[in-house]
Amino acid sequence: MIHEMRKRGMNITQIAHELGRDRKTIRKWLKQSEPASYQRQVKRPSKLDPFKDYIRRRMEEGCLNANVIFDEIKAKGYSGRKTILRSFMQPLRPAAIAKATVRYETSPGYQAQVDWGRFRVDWNREPKRLYAFVMVLGYSRMMYVEFTEDEKLDTLIGCHLRAFAYFGGRPEVLLYDNMKTVVTDFDERGHAVWNERFARFAAHHGFLPRNCRPYRARTKGKVENGIGYVRKNFWPRVKTFTSLDDLNRQVRHWLDTVANIRVHGTTHEQPRQRLAQEGLKPINPIPFEEVDRHARKVSLDACHLPFHKTLDQFDFSFQPSIDERKIRELATLRFLEHRENLIFLGPPGVGKTHLAVAIALEAIKQRYTVYFTTAHDLVETLQQAHHNNTMRQKIKTFTKPNLLIIDEIGYRRMEDTAAHFFFQIISERYETGSIILTSNKTYGAWGEIFGDSVLATAILDRLLHHSTTINIKGESYRIKEKKKAGFFRPEGNSDKSESLI
Repeated sequence: MIHEMRKRGMNITQIAHELGRDRKTIRKWLKQSEPASYQRQVKRPSKLDPFKDYIRRRMEEGCLNANVIFDEIKAKGYSGRKTILRSFMQPLRPAAIAKATVRYETSPGYQAQVDWGRFRVDWNREPKRLYAFVMVLGYSRMMYVEFTEDEKLDTLIGCHLRAFAYFGGRPEVLLYDNMKTVVTDFDERGHAVWNERFARFAAHHGFLPRNCRPYRARTKGKVENGIGYVRKNFWPRVKTFTSLDDLNRQVRHWLDTVANIRVHGTTHEQPRQRLAQEGLKPINPIPFEEVDRHARKVSLDACHLPFHKTLDQFDFSFQPSIDERKIRELATLRFLEHRENLIFLGPPGVGKTHLAVAIALEAIKQRYTVYFTTAHDLVETLQQAHHNNTMRQKIKTFTKPNLLIIDEIGYRRMEDTAAHFFFQIISERYETGSIILTSNKTYGAWGEIFGDSVLATAILDRLLHHSTTINIKGESYRIKEKKKAGFFRPEGNSDKSESLI
């Protein structure tokens, strides 16, 4: 149209006035053979779109590493490139960083944070791992550090007591990050299930244990920063040490002369000076060992062990079919940590129950819960519970302990109902808790024990999936003792085939 107007003798100014356009626009159109059509931009869907809400949530939780998030969304089905992810995350980073670095401050005397740091050393020309127990008071940032050779519960409790003594008291709450010796499990709502002995220790001294929420790094940042500070500031100062006591003397000197008198970067005060404002509470003057000893005795009585015999009391020389090293390895209780089973097979009197009880005593020493029963008593108890409509409560008796010992399988044939009750216990504990079984029958004869080869196969399938079998072949200890006492006549006597028992 503008070309027609131009042919009629109209200049650019007249055409611009006529069409209500700028002269530059008219001049541009005149240079073109025809006006360019309007191109509407269509936004194409991105492969990242289904994962954007997840990415925003992870960034809000404090994860700003694109490589980590890329691996996570790739596992969820993302097939795009990492560069697309980086481009999406870039404008979101400032807000996420600001949120992640908000200080989680606590009032005086309220909270301390606890964690372990791990350090590699050369110990007598051998590589060795040491553990640094670190406790940091939330308000003052006062720090306690102690190096140990393990992270066991007794070690942890001892470190707590020495930290409280160093600080001059204890806070109201101690925060942990899923420490295995403190948190044993999580319930169906995700709440921590505390180690029973540690919970008694906390209650005895009056502090409340809390578990750090997942992906909330800033809530436990004080102790994590403390471990990093030990690693960067103290560890390079250690030129040599002659023993663990020597190393701990060095770290105590560092705490007193460096860590706790420096001007802290966040509080802008010395931790030692702010400690006076913490208002820590005194710990219980009654030693926890006295309370714990009574609780251990009650726990031992509750196990229903038929006797107390240790591995040192077992005569391995009398049973050469048993590999003592294997038994000692089982007594380290790694099978309990992996929820595996242990089965002792052999004729009566060869020491099956003795070995089961000895391993149970080791488990009790390591604070595992244990329950002992015979196969007959187990099914009889469940049958009575079934009759009284208390089955679910009674099943917990056999499923709750870390270790269940079922003795004397095969001494009596089980009726159909009893066999199914037995199967229910094995099924309930499958891959959730360890079992030690003793039996005088080979696995091939278990169909006779339960009166049903299909049921016996189902029981064995669950038991043997994660298990160790110890097959004992030898003479009975009881007959050995009877022989010593003269209750068996030696061969060559006229009555050599008859026992006096």
